[in-house]
This record gives sequence, structure tokens and C-alpha cells, in this order.
Amino acid sequence: MNIRQLAQIITVAEAGNICNAAEILNISQPPLTRMIRKVEAELGHDIFLRTSKGIELTEAGRSFVQDAAHVIEMHHRMIENARRIGQGLAGAFNIGIYGSTAYHFVPGVFRRFMSAYPGVKINLLAMDSSELLVALRNHKVAIGFNPLLESAPDVIIRRLAGERLLIALPEQHPLAGRHAIAPAEIVDTPLILMTGPERVNYLHIATEAFRSAGRFPRVSHEVSEPVACLSLVSSGFGFALVAESSRELPFKGVVYRDFDTIDPPRIDLACTYLEGNRDPMLKAFLQAVEQSVAASAAALAGNR
Repeated sequence: MNIRQLAQIITVAEAGNICNAAEILNISQPPLTRMIRKVEAELGHDIFLRTSKGIELTEAGRSFVQDAAHVIEMHHRMIENARRIGQGLAGAFNIGIYGSTAYHFVPGVFRRFMSAYPGVKINLLAMDSSELLVALRNHKVAIGFNPLLESAPDVIIRRLAGERLLIALPEQHPLAGRHAIAPAEIVDTPLILMTGPERVNYLHIATEAFRSAGRFPRVSHEVSEPVACLSLVSSGFGFALVAESSRELPFKGVVYRDFDTIDPPRIDLACTYLEGNRDPMLKAFLQAVEQSVAASAAALAGNR
């Protein structure tokens, strides 16, 4: 017996009548009847019990049809898996990620990609911008997400989405009760600055944000991780500038407030990958990225 015969027997079982099944299968009834008898002879047991109303599955037939459905499903999966592997669309896919902004946007990309390619195993590797460039060039990761990426001649950087930059401050701060805070109002509070080689753009953003105040806050601490930054804010050491998605981080004693300015600062998220990388899996993943960007833009337009 073959896969085609198994599928036809399942159709007969679902139709409950050989004549109806023949119409569904677009074949004549006699060849279908002969095929059933041939399979039953091979099994040594009847699959169907002939009645005045049509046919019914025997106990052996019921077990056979259930197993046949599993065999067909496995057959399709076997073909699809082989095809995906041959096309480079199965196996492991490594992604570099850094920053709360990336964690806010990227899950939607994953859902779209995994729904289309469930056989792919996604591995997330935490790294900053400089580590990401090394990992891309060493083919340790295929793509990376980072809110503050510097350009490089051998990589492509795609700006994806933006988030508002918020003021994170201790809940006991005198301005904590305000909905929005002007830069001049908080400039005398110590600033906990996210810095380091990969965070040079954060300094630039902070400088632009406080240009209207005429001076820059005193930097009390410099840290390289959002978690460490918010920990210091929670402890009352000062305020910080963070992406809106940092609200998702579970820190007690921290409140988030908007900038009270005409053009509030924003922080961009970008993805980057090696120029000339023709990996089919990367191409498929970038399609999911584009779909997520379009969905985010549509959602933003709908909220206006």
C-alpha cells in the first residue's frame, strides 16, 4: 500500500459511503472498491463493515485509519523538513540583542517568523554594539538588534522603530508627581548616564535633550546596563534617561515621566547584518522584520 491509498481510505471513512467518497476523490467507484479489498487482503482483516446504510469502520479499521492519518502527517512533515533543510530554512538561527528597546519590538518578529518556520531554533545572545559587530563578522550571529548602532562599512543597518525617551526618577523625588517634566526643572538633579564605547549616542541624546535648559546635569554615575542604571535610580542616586520599554523592567521605587518639550527626544532601534549575506534563513527573517515594522506603523497610525 502507498500514501495515496491511505489517503483514499481515510476519505472513505470520513464519507461513510464508497460512492460519496469516489465523488470526493473524483474517481469511479469500482477502482476504489478494488483498492479497499486489496488493502484489506494485505492486512488480513476487514477495514470496513458493509451495512444497508453504507459502511462502518471495524475495530481493526478504526485503528488502521488513525495510524494512517499519523503516517500521512509524518510523510508531509518529512518532505517539508527535507525541503526546508535543503533551502537552508531549518536548524539554528543566532541573533544578537541588547537593550530594552530590542526586547520590546523583537518578540513580534519572532512570532511571525516562527509561525512560518516552526522547525527553526532561535538562539538569543546578549551583546553590546562592539560585541555584535565582532559576532557578525565571525558568523556567530546572523543579525543583531540594538538601539544605538554605529555605522560600519561592511554591515547594513536598518532603522526599524522608535520609542520615546523617558525620565526615570525615584518615586520620592519632588517632581515625581508631575506628568511631564521640562529639562530645566530637573537639570539640578544628578544624572545617571548610560555610557561606555557602545553608548556614545546616549550621551549625544542627553546633550540634545538638555540644550534648551542651557546646561547639562551633573553626571553622578556612569553605567553600561539598563538594569544597573535603574537600580541606582531606585536607590535615590539621581535620575536617568531610558527608553519607554524600560517600564517593563520590574523596579520598585522608580517612576517614569515624559519630557515637557515641543519635540520630545526619541531613541531608535535598528537591526544590522553583514552586507552580502545571502543566507536564506536571514532573508526569511528580514521578511518577518519588515512585516513587524509595517504592523507597528499601522498600529501607530490607528492610534492617532
